[in-house]
Amino acid sequence: MQFDYPPRARIEWVIAGARVVLAVGGLFAIWIDPTTPVKPGTLGYALLTIYAIYTVGLVALVKSPVEFAWGWGFAGHAFDLVAFSLFMFLTEGATSPFFIYFVFSVICGALRWDSRGALLTAAAALALWVGLSSFEFLRNPEFEFDRFIIRTVQLMVVGVLIAYLSSYHPRNLREVLRFASWPHGMPQDERDVVTEIVERAHSILPAPRILLIWQEPEDEFLNVAWRGDGTIEWLREPTISYTPLVIPSLDRVTFQARNVTDLRGHVDFWSGGRFRQMNRAPINQALTTRFSMRIVQSSRLDGDVVQGRLFWLDRRRMRVDDLVVSDLVARLSASRLDCAYVLTQFREAAALDERVRVARDLHDSLLQTLTGAGLQLAVARRVFRSDPRAAGRGLDEVQKQLEQTEMDIRSLIRRLRPLPREAKVLSRLRLDERLEAFRQRVERQWPVAVTLEMPAYLQPMSGELNEQVYLIVQEAVLNAARHAHASTIQVILELDGHRVSVQVLDDGKGFPFVGSYDLAALNTLESAPLTLRERVIELGGELHILSGASGAHLRITLPLGHASFS
Repeated sequence: MQFDYPPRARIEWVIAGARVVLAVGGLFAIWIDPTTPVKPGTLGYALLTIYAIYTVGLVALVKSPVEFAWGWGFAGHAFDLVAFSLFMFLTEGATSPFFIYFVFSVICGALRWDSRGALLTAAAALALWVGLSSFEFLRNPEFEFDRFIIRTVQLMVVGVLIAYLSSYHPRNLREVLRFASWPHGMPQDERDVVTEIVERAHSILPAPRILLIWQEPEDEFLNVAWRGDGTIEWLREPTISYTPLVIPSLDRVTFQARNVTDLRGHVDFWSGGRFRQMNRAPINQALTTRFSMRIVQSSRLDGDVVQGRLFWLDRRRMRVDDLVVSDLVARLSASRLDCAYVLTQFREAAALDERVRVARDLHDSLLQTLTGAGLQLAVARRVFRSDPRAAGRGLDEVQKQLEQTEMDIRSLIRRLRPLPREAKVLSRLRLDERLEAFRQRVERQWPVAVTLEMPAYLQPMSGELNEQVYLIVQEAVLNAARHAHASTIQVILELDGHRVSVQVLDDGKGFPFVGSYDLAALNTLESAPLTLRERVIELGGELHILSGASGAHLRITLPLGHASFS
């Protein structure tokens, strides 16, 4: 999108205000100085008065909302030049004090049209000035030729200097806009991040080739990406191939060099807030040869986790102030690479955490059930000859357990699938029904009596918390039935403030340790229940176990989190 900055209205208001000051100031000077060449009652005085009134009217116009047509600035500019020439003609010609008004016109040209406007205005003013001076030279034999030369040179120098200064405005504006347009969101693919960095580096500081080299933590390879002929290439090469990338004295600075193959080549660099110089070959010889480097500008990528350098190759027009711009580009690039690396680590950690959770859930449900089914099959095989009916009932029970296990696996698979937010919010699992079915299955599978106490007000808990409570109860009960050989198991669920409490009591032989242990103490014991500990820690809960020869008492408390109660 194209737009003017500063806005046209603001520029015209500044010019109109300055024009009023010039005109009114001229009238005031005439009034207080009786020796002025423009005296009241003369044509020059009348024209200057009319011009002053005209400038005040323009100020009133530009202060109101107005849409400036393309010819507005040009017409006003041309009128000013003609008016200033007329003022000079009616006063002292080459020695007129209104000569300074030409400088004002050059400044207005720079404000309106940058360096091109300043140069064209200076050329027009110079032509008018030479024309007026020539006419004055022909009619005045005492023409001051020395003053004419001085003022001509002044006007030329002022025009060039103002044009040079005004050339920085559009360039700086383009650079700021390119920095501001750098995308805020992070691409999902790391290759897209690299492409974005290389393309942005080329957009802000155009160069035939862009080279990006960086290394991630604990990586034995360098990432080497470059842009040439409009395509992005990316390779991984051994770190030792180009280490170090640049000489140690330039490792942490931004520099540029016209010939990096020259051992005594001139190098400009930005360090400590100052521009400095040295004469060295700045870049690793192998890297210089690999990419046929000669003209180079380079900045360090100094991220929190990623280190490397960004190179602009074969730039024909390098300015020393480009060092500051390239340093800013490198800082943004390093931040983007840092974010890409951290996001990749988060994704890998999340995937690993999910795999651990799935393995734990499979251990709690599938493996425990299959173990019990295997034992029942062994019993059915032993009694098959002596009591076929009892063996058949045992096989029927195994079939039911396998069917229930299939349902549990399907439930696990459903939980692994991403659900819409609404589905997660509306999900309300019937914890009491699942625990009752589990209790009956355990009693059929093991020679143990299981009792369950659960108040009705626990039902409105969130589906995720219901699932975790179910898995914790399942793990604790199966451990007591299988390993502790308990004959009775009691499960008690309660609401304790803003936490839910799960108690499992059994009359088995207890854990391999004796005494009372909290979670911190259990973490130091190799014989403590690993799966239960991991699940409680993940949920931010507390675990306490009292174990002895007459049984064990587990008490687990979990924060309700975002669970809701009516």
